[in-house]
Amino acid sequence: MTPPAFHVGEVRIVYSDVVLTASGGKAPYSWAVSSGALPGGLTLSTGGTVSGTPTAAGGFSFGVQVSDSAGGNASTGGSINIAQYLSGGGTCTVSCPVEAGCVTVCGTYAKPIGGVAPFKYSSPGPLPPGTTLGFPALTGQFTGTGSYPFTVTVVDSLGAATKIGVVFDVFPHIWVKAGSMPTGYIKIPYSTSIPYGGGSGVPKVTLVKGALPPGLTAAVDSRSGLLVISGVPSAIGTYNFILKLTDTSPCGVGYNCWVNTPTLSIVIQLG
Repeated sequence: MTPPAFHVGEVRIVYSDVVLTASGGKAPYSWAVSSGALPGGLTLSTGGTVSGTPTAAGGFSFGVQVSDSAGGNASTGGSINIAQYLSGGGTCTVSCPVEAGCVTVCGTYAKPIGGVAPFKYSSPGPLPPGTTLGFPALTGQFTGTGSYPFTVTVVDSLGAATKIGVVFDVFPHIWVKAGSMPTGYIKIPYSTSIPYGGGSGVPKVTLVKGALPPGLTAAVDSRSGLLVISGVPSAIGTYNFILKLTDTSPCGVGYNCWVNTPTLSIVIQLG
């Protein structure tokens, strides 16, 4: 007897008929489940056909026996894996805020649930500029701001289909606008402000090149949207430096979105 050629099925998908075959003995043959159980919703006919619509996911092992018209019989084992029916697992159905400039780390819009790979996917769009459709994430780089709602249709290898609603809201990349810095005087309080915007959250300020005049510090005033350099200078000289603002939005794997100021220069003179 040839062992049964069972294959993967899926809950709620009609199971393609599997016909068991036997050789030898005297036809006609009669088939029956001899141990274990078929997946719920499937039956084995006496003629050797397994068919039906599965009702529960899981792996199912069982034995089958075939008897011929002369009273002979033979047994073998089989198994069927039933996958969870493909369903929509959208993670951006209401909104996924994304900073312009972000790459693929920001593009996930769904969590695969059930189904049997490989998957086919399509969408009429429009997708956020700079991105292309993948599943379960967009690929590419978000390059334009705006709100982008679209629907993705996903079909698995067994024909199950689901639709996932997606909304990406792309906000401006963090920016900073700096001009010339005013001259300061030793031992006299100094303060100047640099506008910044875009991004998300309160950005972190770091010094990436050069040095601030001794006695001065740089800090963000998030309420007014200003990068403030202030303090009481303690040494004369010309100080060239570059500051980096890093916000709370992930822009790529392992790093957040950021912007550098141009090279800033502060001259400290005697009072």
